Amino acid sequence: MAEEDKVVGLFEGRNVYSDGRGGFEVLIHLKNGEERRPLRVQDYSRIVFFADVSVGRIASAGSALTLRRPVAVAEHASSPIHAPTHSTISHSHEERFVRSSDDTHTNSCPLPTVPTLTHMTAVPADGGDAGGGGQHSPSSIVLERLGVSTEVLQMGVGPSPKVGQRVKYDWTVLRDSFDGHEIVFDYRGLMRTISFPQSNPVISIILEALLMMGVGEVRRITIPDELYKEMTGERVAGYYELRLRQIF
Repeated sequence: MAEEDKVVGLFEGRNVYSDGRGGFEVLIHLKNGEERRPLRVQDYSRIVFFADVSVGRIASAGSALTLRRPVAVAEHASSPIHAPTHSTISHSHEERFVRSSDDTHTNSCPLPTVPTLTHMTAVPADGGDAGGGGQHSPSSIVLERLGVSTEVLQMGVGPSPKVGQRVKYDWTVLRDSFDGHEIVFDYRGLMRTISFPQSNPVISIILEALLMMGVGEVRRITIPDELYKEMTGERVAGYYELRLRQIF
């Protein structure tokens, strides 16, 4: 029996099959017969898998299940990551992460890199200065070119950091899931000197957002679907949450 013809589990009482490409299909009954329809990635967590099914082997076929991490660039070294696990996500694929020589991580968590994109500049909605001031408005601010927008979840205090200053911050990466937001990575106590330009668009996004923040501020950044897909391989919406902890 071919792998895609084998029932691997149940979804709301319906038979679930591998689609042969790392995803899953559910069998539905129609008036004129049966049809297998693809399940959304965010619904995979609701599949009840049978005990003899290897989810990792299914994922290795081309997996939408696997949390795909970007490949490290030459000037960085790779190291392991401590990330939340998920009962239906395979971690059998090689996962490569990077850490800049300028980074100090209190929990030894490295930063991922992605393909180089055009440097983005933070532009406040009111057209004012992007950083260095003491105003921390909750209004939406857009990072131009790719339309990366931010919103304040918790107001900060004091002045914002300036280019050349070293900052300490927390960085949480989330994505949409069936029951809300699922944490993909959670980095605490990262330290970096703010400088531009950055070849890594992920770092550009983070640093430009930090230039707008006061100490204690929490800001959510919505990553456009096409950019999030390029960075992670996932098609669901992605978000960053940043907390500025200290300016040196």
